[in-house]
Parts: sequence; structure tokens; C-alpha cells
Amino acid sequence: MSVRQEIAEERFEKVAVNWSKLKQQTWQPLLLRFAFGAGIAIVASLAGDLVGQRFGGLFLAFPAILPAALTMVERQEGEGKADVDAMGAGLGGLAMIGFAVVVKTLMPRLSAPLAEAAGWIVWLALALGLFLLVRGILDIMRDRRDQDRR
Repeated sequence: MSVRQEIAEERFEKVAVNWSKLKQQTWQPLLLRFAFGAGIAIVASLAGDLVGQRFGGLFLAFPAILPAALTMVERQEGEGKADVDAMGAGLGGLAMIGFAVVVKTLMPRLSAPLAEAAGWIVWLALALGLFLLVRGILDIMRDRRDQDRR
């Protein structure tokens, strides 16, 4: 296993909120995230006006601030942390597919707030389940690696 993977495993193990880092945040990175997100929204709007709403909607599926956020995380905290954050974004994206399927399926049958609430419940269950699955796989890999070293 590479050093990069070991760092990612260690970081993935320690998922937590660090409120002190929020206080250390400067306005420039936040402005960059905001500008990147706004740029994606503008491109989506223009594409929708020019080509059609369905085409423009595809751009809205792009995680607007993810590239900017990952770049800043990599610069400030290293590649391993950025890798873990990218993995988390991917898992959250997969869970959002579940949200979309549930809402699309329930919207004709239920009120919009109920269909959306059901979608968020499914998203939460999928996101948590995928996180626990990946964490369990990483634990198994780490245990096997530790056994091989003995």
C-alpha cells in the first residue's frame, strides 16, 4: 500500500468537525469558492437559455465548488486529505442519485414537500451506509496489511 493510501485511510478514520479551523479561514478562499459556484450557475443558465432547460440542468449537476475546495484542501492540508474529501463527495453524489430517483418517483403521488422529505431520508441513509461500507472496507484492508507485516 502506498504512503498516500495510508494517509487517506488515517484521515478517513478521523472524520470530525474542527470549529477552530473555521475561525482561521480567510475571505479569499471563500470568495474563490463563491465565484466558482456562481460561474457554474451562470453557465448552466446560459446553456438552458441557448439550448434548452434539460441541457442546462445537466450543468447544475456539477458540484460547483468541489474543484476549488479540493484545490484549497490539497494546498493547505495535503493530497491525502483532498483524496478523502473527493471520495466523500463521490459517495454523497451517489446518494444524491437515490434522492433524485425517490423524488421523481414520489412527486406524482405525493405533495412536493413529502416527496422531498422522503428523498432526503433516502439520501441520508445512502450517504451514511456508503460511508460505513467504505470505512469497513478500509478497516479490513488495514487489518490484512497489519497481519501481513507480522
